[in-house]
Amino acid sequence: METRRQTEQYGYVTGPRNGSYYLRYWSAPDAGGTRHRRAVEVGTKGQFANIDAAKFSVEAAELRRKINAGILSCTVGQVIATFERDALPARLNSRATALSCLEHIKAQWSEMPIAELASPTHAQQLVGWLNGLRSRRGNGAAPLSIEAKMRVKAQMSSIFTFAMTQGYISSAIPPMAFVHLGKGETPTRRQTLTIDQINAFLSDESLPGCIRVMGRVAWLTGLRCSEIAGLRKEDFDLDKGILAVHRRIWHHSVDSPKSKKSGEPIPYPEELYEILSAWMRSPEFNDTDEGWMFAAPGGWPWSIQSAQQRYLRPWGDAHGIVKFGWHSFRHSYKQYLEDSGVSPEVVQRLMRHSSYRVTEGYGSGVKLERLRAAQDVISEARPQLEVMKKRRQWA
Repeated sequence: METRRQTEQYGYVTGPRNGSYYLRYWSAPDAGGTRHRRAVEVGTKGQFANIDAAKFSVEAAELRRKINAGILSCTVGQVIATFERDALPARLNSRATALSCLEHIKAQWSEMPIAELASPTHAQQLVGWLNGLRSRRGNGAAPLSIEAKMRVKAQMSSIFTFAMTQGYISSAIPPMAFVHLGKGETPTRRQTLTIDQINAFLSDESLPGCIRVMGRVAWLTGLRCSEIAGLRKEDFDLDKGILAVHRRIWHHSVDSPKSKKSGEPIPYPEELYEILSAWMRSPEFNDTDEGWMFAAPGGWPWSIQSAQQRYLRPWGDAHGIVKFGWHSFRHSYKQYLEDSGVSPEVVQRLMRHSSYRVTEGYGSGVKLERLRAAQDVISEARPQLEVMKKRRQWA
């Protein structure tokens, strides 16, 4: 009777199939004692003259070595366990997003060998899985948004890249290069707020004063909501009129700024100084030893996630604003800077993004009026265009 080592070592080469030769072997027993037939690509038909050349190739020998070492039998779940231990993002919100995406991946692929899943032959399976992803909350009936699917896809790509660095995948082409989300699905830009909508929110006395003041800060500076929650008095240089972000509050935890650019100081308008001065004199302001600008009665900063669900989303639903939240102010801030003719470099600097490519994704895009004004620039060349028309007329 063949031992496990002999069965794995003398895996056999088959093919060509789909233009490639494959080494087939039996995996080691899983937790239930069951062994599975596996296949891993040796090379393409163009690499080998015939099947014998593939059988006795260096590539096949290397694959057999990896089988004996247990590398090719390493499952997606095992790679993810190592990834969670050694390679999770340091930022708290990025870490939480990664863990959420990994739950989707583990639920479907945990028991499959990572080398097998990385084969281009599984690309269509991955496409079908991504396009069919549904929420894991509640009854799981709601399909994931295209943005959420893109995050899961990006996390899957990170897992494959990590597996390549660990030697579990030998492919020179990232496996997710063959995986594309369904046609017709594109991320939608967040709805930007009109001046009337912003003023209506900021003046609505049915909302807590703290929420309205935080909204004013978001609108006047474009700060992220986690950065607003983490503001302290010491972050404002009153003599120079500048503000620097030194921390963020996310799910009751203090985190560092999102990036090096995020921590760079920016000027704040004089109006904001007057607003915050009045806020600090109001009875709702909670003066703490730490100097938090927006501390709840318990002494810790307000929960921005809770405030959004309790106040911003319901207010937006009542006023016809889709998915109204703290980030709507940041998108609107960028949009109004752009509409006012502020140069892209200055907009990027005020948004504190590392590149303008990120800044471009904010706001609702270039307005039709600006596009029409840009087209009017060609009016100076119109006489020349009329001459060209005379020379080029359809028969």
